[in-house]
Amino acid sequence: MFVISRLRPLASLMRTQRLVHLNSVRHSGGWQYRSLKSPDSKPHKFAADALFFFMWYWIMYRFWREPELFLGHFRDQWPNPSKWTDEELGIPPEDEDN
Repeated sequence: MFVISRLRPLASLMRTQRLVHLNSVRHSGGWQYRSLKSPDSKPHKFAADALFFFMWYWIMYRFWREPELFLGHFRDQWPNPSKWTDEELGIPPEDEDN
């Protein structure tokens, strides 16, 4: 009798778990496990390629027409290496004998 009274809560617990749905039904298609992915459709591939082309075309066009967007607004203030002197570059004078 003692054993039965101890098993009664366990039995009621088992009964309530059957009534609770742990997973909801989702109609998202079948799942794949260790199988190949289905190939993309041609319209999806074309759309991806078109978006990829348009994105890089726009980046290159903007770089060509307005390089300040990428290089900064102070491009004219950058040092000009052709105006540097030999002394600034650390080059010894040509008339100096070794």
